[in-house]
Amino acid sequence: MVFPAGIDVYTQATESSVDDLSTGCRSAIAGGTATIIEVVRPRNGESLVSAVKRVKAQVENSAQCHVSISVAIADFNESVKSDMSQVVANEGVNSFVLDGARQSDDKLFELLEHASKLGAHVRILPENKSIISILEKKMLKLGVTGPEGYAQSHPETLEADQVNSICVLANLANCPVSIVSVSSAESLSAIEKARGTGALAYAEIAAAAVAGDGSAYLSQDLKVAYAHLTDIPLRKSAADRLLSALSTQPLVVCTSAHKPVNSTARTSAKDFTQAAKGSAGAEQRMAVLWEKAVRSGRIDPMRFVAVTSSNAAKVFNLYPRKGRIAVGADADLVIWDGSGKRVLEAAQTQSQQESTLYDGMTVHSTVFATIVSGKIAFQNGAIGETTGGFLPLSPNSPHLFGMVGMRDKFSNVEKVERGAAQPAQNGHQAAAALPPKGGEFNRNRQNVMESSIDFGGARANRGRNPPGGKTTGFW
Repeated sequence: MVFPAGIDVYTQATESSVDDLSTGCRSAIAGGTATIIEVVRPRNGESLVSAVKRVKAQVENSAQCHVSISVAIADFNESVKSDMSQVVANEGVNSFVLDGARQSDDKLFELLEHASKLGAHVRILPENKSIISILEKKMLKLGVTGPEGYAQSHPETLEADQVNSICVLANLANCPVSIVSVSSAESLSAIEKARGTGALAYAEIAAAAVAGDGSAYLSQDLKVAYAHLTDIPLRKSAADRLLSALSTQPLVVCTSAHKPVNSTARTSAKDFTQAAKGSAGAEQRMAVLWEKAVRSGRIDPMRFVAVTSSNAAKVFNLYPRKGRIAVGADADLVIWDGSGKRVLEAAQTQSQQESTLYDGMTVHSTVFATIVSGKIAFQNGAIGETTGGFLPLSPNSPHLFGMVGMRDKFSNVEKVERGAAQPAQNGHQAAAALPPKGGEFNRNRQNVMESSIDFGGARANRGRNPPGGKTTGFW
């Protein structure tokens, strides 16, 4: 089969302790992906602009596929606000990542509003770090120091509550948001509930959460248990729910969160709070999803293309240039063999990570060839002629901001135009300010407070109101 090449929107190769951007690109190509969106985190007081320029220089020197950038924000202030405007206007960035940073609600709301005005969407890792730090300390006091303490100190309910809070603020700010590394059924339910109330919320589902269920945290083999330490804990009984979301939710994408770490150093960590989180995954992402979703009959090959390529192209404003096969589109293709069989092993990948959470998994698919910009970049298990570089992303993707613009234009805010009349003693608006009603009922009425119904007797000899005192509406 010939598919549009994959687009992996959440890689962290520049944060890896064992790999770099070059190996990240090679891993992507070997897995059938031609475009990655690298998350860039400022270092040691770097500004957002400086961080983006630093990684762009690396891209120009070592990228072997298309590389775009999404910038991480740790705090929001006037300086960051200015930097956000600059990177959107001048550096080809159209999204920002908030990965569990401690942001007060007012700052988060301001950030969302500002991003929406820039035409950039916000991607948030749904962790309440203030509470999680307390729960982690409790685990350690109980003597739970191994990776089994990771999921137990990061409850699904807390994650779902964070998702709900984010979506409420995003809806009020009229800003599209993506929930990054979704791994729990409760978070998905919170996203679906928020979408039902009008929030422009989308899920980025981690391939690791589709492949694993968190049971490995209880393994007697510490190396195996630590290999499953990802950005968000893997959850029991969540995989089926995640596959359902991949088959039905609009603009949902599957990501790798590719961040190879030193496996030996991780197992030597003092406890799970000190151990590095992450795993290689750019090379395994599409094969894992094919195995779990397509081969199981949950989604068809067309939906597979949507969640691995086309939806990402739409969210990040690359469609119709990428994410489809057509005259005028980029020649980024993958020739996919859905009849092969192999066992995933870290030693057989482009990454230098010693072990991954995918080791030992059997998949029934192989990448025959990956074509980047019309050139064969990967074939027969070997990297070929590569062509890559920085791929700028423009703001205001119509697939996200089309509805934002309509909401801004046709606001639901109501305004009552009032005259200069003084209010009546009983608190109602003065009679003279009320508009007269037309029709026969209004004929011959002196003013709106006078009834047109004759109860007998001369009109001049009766009061303006019937017996019983003043009345309301009808009279």
